[in-house]
Amino acid sequence: PAAAQPGAAADDAEAKKRAIIAAALERARKKKEELSEQGAGPKNTEGVSAAVQAQIDAAEARRKRLAEQQAQRDAEAAGNDHDAPNNDDRNSPSTAPDKNRS
Repeated sequence: PAAAQPGAAADDAEAKKRAIIAAALERARKKKEELSEQGAGPKNTEGVSAAVQAQIDAAEARRKRLAEQQAQRDAEAAGNDHDAPNNDDRNSPSTAPDKNRS
């Protein structure tokens, strides 16, 4: 057990990367909210045509949907952290098949 399992190390690295990205996105979202509250939000979104507003609305909806999906994946990943260390493959049987059974 002195050597770490490569799969576990890769999972940890991916989880760390996702956590860093999620934290950065959260900081950016908070900053955007603060600027918006101060009236310092983007000024090129006011007085636009209906077509441009539809594009803006679609982009915001995509961002919201993607953020919700990422939050769900993060929650699921956090929920899987308490699994037994040797229970990596949920789809495999817990014991070898009985060779005497047909």
